Amino acid sequence: MLVRGAQPGGRQLKSKLLRPSFQFSLETKRAAMGKNEFDVRVATAADIPALGELIEQSVRVLQAADYTQAQMDGALGTLLGVDSQLIADGTYFVVEASADDGVAQIVACGGWSKRRTLFGADRRADREDDLLDPAKEAAKIRAFFVRPGWERRGIGTLLLSMCENAAADAGFSRFELGSTLTGVALYRERGYEELERIHAPLPNCETLEIVKMRKSARQAKFEIRSKFLRG
Repeated sequence: MLVRGAQPGGRQLKSKLLRPSFQFSLETKRAAMGKNEFDVRVATAADIPALGELIEQSVRVLQAADYTQAQMDGALGTLLGVDSQLIADGTYFVVEASADDGVAQIVACGGWSKRRTLFGADRRADREDDLLDPAKEAAKIRAFFVRPGWERRGIGTLLLSMCENAAADAGFSRFELGSTLTGVALYRERGYEELERIHAPLPNCETLEIVKMRKSARQAKFEIRSKFLRG
């Protein structure tokens, strides 16, 4: 598995992502993913069209059991979609893998944020782009989507570990997220606790149920240490 931080212009992004505990986490996920080879990198503006296509597929296929057609129609592009601020901040990641024809494609995406917005795409009206205070506030885990056919391979867990480690290195001691109903099981398994249910209004007069969840950075580090001790 490759983990790269390509910035616009081709420069490599120097970061603290590959500290020892995080590197162990990557090796664990490589074993869990079997023979698939993944390239995880920082997203760029050039990825936005592909991300929009992936997100729509992910929502319409993988979330169809939890939301109605009208809810998905209203949420896409407003609550569920690309947040270009995450890409501009360098805190959004994509996972690439080779398709059947050998061409690399983005199979998953997800990130974290140092800003107040808990969920939502570029067109969400009530965004809060003010910066958070790491000493007092929780980093936001944001916009996780997997391409249909690539779910249940450990990719979401890999991305979540990356985001938690990156946010912790930026000084945050807690993580919060707004999960769709489809994602709650993953986050609960990774130690997140439910805080409240939000019925977010949609432009077509529908609402979308979002679950606000929280986890501490100390808990995340304990999980990685426990895996190492069990190994």
